[in-house]
Amino acid sequence: MSDDRARFSTGELAVVCSRYDLGQVRSARPFAAGSRASPKALLLTERGAFIVKRRAAPPPGAARVDHLHRIAASHEVVLHLAARGVPVPRLLGTRDDHNTMLQLSEHVYEVYAFVEGRAYDRSTAAAAASGGLLARCHNAMRTCALSWTPRRRSFHAHPHLPQILRALPETLGSPELAEVASDLAERYERASRAATDCGVDAIEQVVHGDWHPGNLVFAADNSVAVVLDFDAVSLAPVLADTANGALQFALRRRTLENPAPNRAPFAVDFDPALFRAFWGGYREADPEMSSRFAWSAVSHLCAQAIIAEVALPIAATGRFGRYSGTGVLRLARRTAAWMESHAQTLARWATNP
Repeated sequence: MSDDRARFSTGELAVVCSRYDLGQVRSARPFAAGSRASPKALLLTERGAFIVKRRAAPPPGAARVDHLHRIAASHEVVLHLAARGVPVPRLLGTRDDHNTMLQLSEHVYEVYAFVEGRAYDRSTAAAAASGGLLARCHNAMRTCALSWTPRRRSFHAHPHLPQILRALPETLGSPELAEVASDLAERYERASRAATDCGVDAIEQVVHGDWHPGNLVFAADNSVAVVLDFDAVSLAPVLADTANGALQFALRRRTLENPAPNRAPFAVDFDPALFRAFWGGYREADPEMSSRFAWSAVSHLCAQAIIAEVALPIAATGRFGRYSGTGVLRLARRTAAWMESHAQTLARWATNP
């Protein structure tokens, strides 16, 4: 299948590099990580290794000024966390005005120091370290005074998601999805109401918004070397950000040899030990915040997260990454149903080490 990642145009990278004090660039190569809409390059220079990133364009209809404010707010968060010892990328300022955000034509760029490390190895030690670092980030973000208030953005209680789900059969031209789409909408609404009734919205603040294994780089001892990608910084319930993180670190996508027709070409496995380790790391790092969590909401948040993660990109493109949307929606339905039927178990795993 072809690679649909955005790429830098000819000469674009050279123009961007000329605005920074990088020294001689010895090599540059594409860096295929993160959002496909945001091209990146790894530079090896006489002053070290750096990542050049072009931020994804704002969604259609979005005001450019809001887009710029969101990027500036994400940089303020990174600088705030860095000052408090959280392992975040070192942002570079431009040569002339030391701005961490470079605007050229309609594009916005950022450059930050590259940090060596390894990917998440699905060990309980790495999961616990990830949960602990998220707690540290939440704690530090509470005192982050931003020049622009980020939007409220969460998979929890998304006001338009049920409508988006019910419209999927028409959006995708797949009337056979009507029953699945309707069921997902009902499950989402049910989980949203239940989580709200549990008091999830009582603790809301600036959060990372996209805490998953692909955004963390690990050291050899399974500590976190750096946390990446603050593009999704937003106002959201702290427990929602944490529950989604725990879910991401506990799930594993497994490719199927011969998937049945209309089924996703992969299965999703859930590892309770990793789920428990993540929560344990969070509780140990911030017992005060953990004591205020509405633990009975965990399963409802996990169900919403699963549904929202697949529904929004499928509604926009008809696909989930490289995969056709139809089978992935059916998989999301089965996974959300499992979350719903194991509500007490998930709450117990989250609260017991």
